[in-house]
Amino acid sequence: MKQASSLELVAAGTLLQPGPIGRLVRFVIGLFCLYALFQIARYWEGTAAYPITTLGNRIPLLVAPLCIINYVVNIGFSRQWGSYPLITSLTILGLTAVVTYAVTGSFDHILLGTLLNVWLAYCYGHLGFCFILAVALATPGCEMRAIPDLLGRVRGQPAPEHRCPAAFITPIVHGNSYIQVISWDEKGELDPRAMLTYSQSPEPDSPYYQDLTQIYSQGGWISLPFTEAEIAADLKRSINLVE
Repeated sequence: MKQASSLELVAAGTLLQPGPIGRLVRFVIGLFCLYALFQIARYWEGTAAYPITTLGNRIPLLVAPLCIINYVVNIGFSRQWGSYPLITSLTILGLTAVVTYAVTGSFDHILLGTLLNVWLAYCYGHLGFCFILAVALATPGCEMRAIPDLLGRVRGQPAPEHRCPAAFITPIVHGNSYIQVISWDEKGELDPRAMLTYSQSPEPDSPYYQDLTQIYSQGGWISLPFTEAEIAADLKRSINLVE
C-alpha cells in the first residue's frame, strides 16, 4: 500500500455509509488496534529500557504504523503533509538512536525506547479509537474521518469525507457502465433489460444518485419497455417539437 501524498476530501454526503458487514469489519480492526495498544502499555517498562533487544519481537507491531502513519495523520487531521509524518517520525527516532549511542555506547536506552513506545501507542490508539467511533457513527468513507465527523455533528457543520485509501476498497474508476441484454422468455416474447451501473444523477441528494448502483450490486436488472404499448404505458413525459 503506498503512502498518501495528498488529501482528497469530498463534500459531506458524497460517500455511502457502511453497511452491517462494513461496520463489523471496522469493529474487528478497531479491537485489534486497541489490543495492540494494550500490549504496548503492558510491556512498556521492558521495551522502553531495551528498545533494540526487544525489537525483534515487535517487528509485526511496527509494520502497520510504518505503512499507514501518513494516512493516520493527513486524513485524521485534514492536512496536506504528504509523506512528512513518516519522514519526521523516522528522522526523530534515527537521530535519537545516534545520540544515545554516541553518549552511552548502546542503542538500548530509555530515551529511544520511550519515544518508540509513544509513537506506537499514538498510531494504534488513534487508529483504534477512530475505527470504533466510525462504527458508532457509521462514518462514510475512511475511518480516520470519524473524529472530524463527530466534531462536525456537534457543531452542526457536516465534515468533508475522504474515500478509503485501502487499495482493495477504493472506488471503482473503470469497468462496466451501461449494460443491455436482449433475450426471449419461455413464451417467445422479447425480454430487454439494462443497467446503468453508476446511476443517473451526480447529486448526492437526488433519489437517482445510487439507486441503480444498489440494484447492480445485488445482481438486479431494469426491464425496458419495447413494444409500442409498453412504451406508452411507461411514458413519464412527452415533448412535441414544432417547426
